[in-house]
Amino acid sequence: MFEGRQCDAIRRARRLLARYDRAALRPPGDAGPLPAAALALFADLRLWCLAPAAAAQPLAVATLQGADAAALAQLAARLCLERDGSLQMAACTSAAARWALRGRTKLHEAQPWRTARPQDPWDSGYLRDSPAGVEALARFQPRRATLLVAEHIAPAALQVALPRLARQAGAQPLPLRLLVLGDLAAALPAGFTARHFQVPVDAAHTGR
Repeated sequence: MFEGRQCDAIRRARRLLARYDRAALRPPGDAGPLPAAALALFADLRLWCLAPAAAAQPLAVATLQGADAAALAQLAARLCLERDGSLQMAACTSAAARWALRGRTKLHEAQPWRTARPQDPWDSGYLRDSPAGVEALARFQPRRATLLVAEHIAPAALQVALPRLARQAGAQPLPLRLLVLGDLAAALPAGFTARHFQVPVDAAHTGR
């Protein structure tokens, strides 16, 4: 029992010291405010992120489809920025407030007894479309709850990446979510269950 607690403490310490894995992930870019017609869908996507994953598939997968590729991209980027705390950071009115937010995030991550809250910052990022990026996913170790987005990535690379991410999700307690955009939904390997979301026709792209 002592050895188990010691191993858990070591894993937590490593996560606290870890940095964002840019080898495996591309950070999200800017995204402007969403049109009113997309807000209900955005709320549903956020709830999907926060909902517990099924025990049979710890890597929760969702697809986001629609005719307007720019609207898909904007929704995904905005969800990333909401989940990783970027919008909270942008709302801070001073450098001191930004440092306080970072400090609270690290403090909360150092408290394994604390119940996670919806406003806790995650990591978020896009799967890299390169052999090196796909290979890096085999070594990817989430440091906190993480939202991943598959957008500009070859279908074959996604099929290689998914089992690796599924193994990571099953090996640690942190939530791991994968949002697959557009036609890439057809590349999901057999056996993966996905939640499906559709962008409304009137949710026009408003710029990024």
